[in-house]
Amino acid sequence: MSTPRWLDLAVAAYILWGMIGGLRRGFVLQVLSLAGYLAGVVVAARWGGTVTRGLLTVIPVRHWVLALLPPNLPAGSPLAGQALTWARGLTWVLVFLLLVGFAEAAGRAVGLVLTRVLHQARLTGTLNSLGGGVAGLLEHGLLAGLLLTLVLTAPLVHGTVVAHTIRQAPLASDLVRWFGRVAHLPGVWAL
Repeated sequence: MSTPRWLDLAVAAYILWGMIGGLRRGFVLQVLSLAGYLAGVVVAARWGGTVTRGLLTVIPVRHWVLALLPPNLPAGSPLAGQALTWARGLTWVLVFLLLVGFAEAAGRAVGLVLTRVLHQARLTGTLNSLGGGVAGLLEHGLLAGLLLTLVLTAPLVHGTVVAHTIRQAPLASDLVRWFGRVAHLPGVWAL
């Protein structure tokens, strides 16, 4: 089987897109956006499970899932259990992504304000742009690695062509290896 180059090309294009965006936005904005992502990952990894469990007590996810299953299926059946596990896992992923997104938005907002202040003080220029390109490259590398790692943590993906493709693609597998700790967080799929 050939190496899945299409995945590496897609990941590399995404990271390159981030670098180009960083060149446009500048160093200050990109670094604060990246700091927001990193803070969001830390917050989501630490408290995402707690927030998800709290939401699952308030939002009637169990009721919704059971309502979607065939009416003659007992609530304690293996299929119902799998459906509930998936719903909890997807809720965790959504909470994780929302926490990361909120933290990134806060970092970006601070970055926008500081960039405007620097621009008015005439302290922006080529160095700010180049630094933004490097920071954009790092930011999108972080996001690509995080997304690929989250995909590999999903029980449905284990042993599939998707998992094999990610593990065989050199760039994708390197990013997953760098962010592999996310897959070992306690409670990722055991809510």
